[in-house]
Amino acid sequence: MRAFLTFFHRMGRRAAFCGLAFISLSLAAATPSAFAQTDPAHHAPAIWKMEKDGSAVYFLGTIHLLKADTPWLSDELKDIADKADSLTLELTPSEMASPKLQQLVQSLGFYAPDDALSNHLPKESYDHLAAAYEKRGIPVQAMDRMKPWMAGLQISVMSAMQAGFLPQYGVDSTLGQIASASGKDIRGLEKGEEQLMLFANLSDEAQVAFIEEGLEQIDDLAQYFEELKEAWLTGDLDALDALVTDGLEESPELADKLLYQRNRNWIPALEGLLEEPGTHLVAVGAGHLIGDKSVIALLRANGHELTRQ
Repeated sequence: MRAFLTFFHRMGRRAAFCGLAFISLSLAAATPSAFAQTDPAHHAPAIWKMEKDGSAVYFLGTIHLLKADTPWLSDELKDIADKADSLTLELTPSEMASPKLQQLVQSLGFYAPDDALSNHLPKESYDHLAAAYEKRGIPVQAMDRMKPWMAGLQISVMSAMQAGFLPQYGVDSTLGQIASASGKDIRGLEKGEEQLMLFANLSDEAQVAFIEEGLEQIDDLAQYFEELKEAWLTGDLDALDALVTDGLEESPELADKLLYQRNRNWIPALEGLLEEPGTHLVAVGAGHLIGDKSVIALLRANGHELTRQ
């Protein structure tokens, strides 16, 4: 497989970005949010449209964590969200809030009471991780119950949150709340367990490497999210591609598992929306809509015309 070790050694930060959905959305599941209208000085996030026989499907790439004042909701997107008959997300808000998923997080991401993270990490890595937790005011005792992949993702999410990038202001969360408030049909392309298993099935070696590389990048995470936000907000697909997918070619098998296989799995459901009259909005992580193996590219390869709005 694109060696798990190589992937996380080179891609810790981007792997965390790709895996934020289940953590960030679960943190935001019961948290009210607000949103900011688009600043006229910015372009708007990229939107694509696919049509067939009176059905229209709009695609929006999302960021799971944003600052409260990020001006992303353009008049065009608000109009699409208002008139859409359905909203399709990676995971539905109800899925994220389900007790079953929270139990899975506990069983897959945490050790039993008689075990601890300190038993599974090299001492130097453990001490480095503990220092990062302490620096951010997070009790080390909480960290010690987590498995390496969970501890690595958690410190990434918490670091982003402390820099002001919060899940309740993420695009998925906000669109889900808008749709829920108006009684729209909300659908999920995956189950939370599927996203959890992407990380829970990593080898011990890969998980250790994930933490070590992530810690090397942790102090740059706020700047990374600023650059990501700006590229997404202005619809700069080239910059977004570089930030999200640069380096994935060095780990083709894991990249396939994390992004491309999921893209392929979603195509039947997305094509099925064309068989339903009306307007439909699809909002998934931005990395899924970029590049020659993206959802957009796959739909075009199947003969569908998608136009950027």
